[in-house]
Amino acid sequence: MSLPLDALARTKVVSGPGLAVLDAMRLAWIDDERFGPREITMLSAIDPTKLAKAELPTYIKNCDRAESIFAARRDRATLLMAGPDDRGKNYRELETPAHELCVALRIPLGAAHTEIYRSRRLALLPGTRRLYDQGLLTRKHVAKITTGTGHLTAEQCAEVERRVLTDAEMLSVREFARRIRRAVAQLNPREAKDRHDRAAASCDVSFEAGEDGIGWLTSTMPLLDAVICTKAYHAYALAKKKAGDPRPIGVLRAEAQRVFAEASLTGQLTGTVPTHHGRPVEVQVAVTPEALLGLADTPAEIPGIGPIPIELVRQMIHDAKLRWITISAANGRLLDRSPHTWRIPPDIHAHADQTYVDSVGPHSTVPADRCDGEHLIEYPGGPTTITNIAPMDRSWHIAKTHTPGMNVTRNPDGTITWTTPLGQTLTVQPYDYRLGP
Repeated sequence: MSLPLDALARTKVVSGPGLAVLDAMRLAWIDDERFGPREITMLSAIDPTKLAKAELPTYIKNCDRAESIFAARRDRATLLMAGPDDRGKNYRELETPAHELCVALRIPLGAAHTEIYRSRRLALLPGTRRLYDQGLLTRKHVAKITTGTGHLTAEQCAEVERRVLTDAEMLSVREFARRIRRAVAQLNPREAKDRHDRAAASCDVSFEAGEDGIGWLTSTMPLLDAVICTKAYHAYALAKKKAGDPRPIGVLRAEAQRVFAEASLTGQLTGTVPTHHGRPVEVQVAVTPEALLGLADTPAEIPGIGPIPIELVRQMIHDAKLRWITISAANGRLLDRSPHTWRIPPDIHAHADQTYVDSVGPHSTVPADRCDGEHLIEYPGGPTTITNIAPMDRSWHIAKTHTPGMNVTRNPDGTITWTTPLGQTLTVQPYDYRLGP
């Protein structure tokens, strides 16, 4: 290059073809130099619309590297806020930094705990930290090694790093994860059973709403159980195919999961209908009378999850019992819940669950029907009424009850305001039942 780097960084071109030339020169310098704060500043000044198409891959690669550098700094700040994990076994000794992180990053509490866990494990991986600080490893690479070595001592982590970090910046996330698994297996082959048992103890099922009325269901379970489930779903699908069902076999395998779950909810599997808060488990669907009668095509909605085509509800009308709910046209909030249904639940729990749909914990994604019915003003000082009961998942329930400085207030409009010990505030809204955007 004809210009020194410092001179190039200070050069300004307001408009015209010179700007494109300067951006290309900056990009070339950045790609050649050791990446640091100066290079990040230069990168932020580049307008990608002024680059030639052949230069865009280099620009994207360096943006990714800058993102990794800032992610490393964020993880370091997380560790500084969280400190070491020095809690005892008493459940009242709370991981309060996770609640602060949850509010700051607008993520569920479980994700905040994961962030803190990874930042602490990263302290035992200095080689990984060095590459991360330089932007040579992404957050996904770092997540693989912190998780994969989570059961190892500091000395064992050092041995894994010695085996896996050579040229790690050239590996995809999948290749890096495979290298880590092999290194860990070679290091401690006899502990495989113990690791399996620990992993099996944290199995779970997660749900996420997708587009077009479709949802994602993810199960984490022991491999043998996963094989059994897969074979059962496939057997169901094959039987339907042999009976003449024209749908794709994948559609039928997905249907099998719903059929098996439905059998459990109706008591066909166990002989007992499961309950929550003393009432049978229900799936609520909100729909306007006009749409149900065919006078409008407004989508129905599963509260807290998302819209579904009204045609699906119309198809269910002949063999499903519906519960009418009255909502406010002004703000979309629950006004009343009709008790005229084949299931008669305790009114207060039901009203609270349908008012908020999810836990009122900040950024919580736990459905209300899996939460505690919590007194916002503690019992016996607070009344057991619909204005003082809200669904709260166990983690936020414990934090509210046992963390000094964690305050929760219900406002007259039904919103709930949280104030954390570090002074962050967040207001949770009641569920808006109005359909549409």
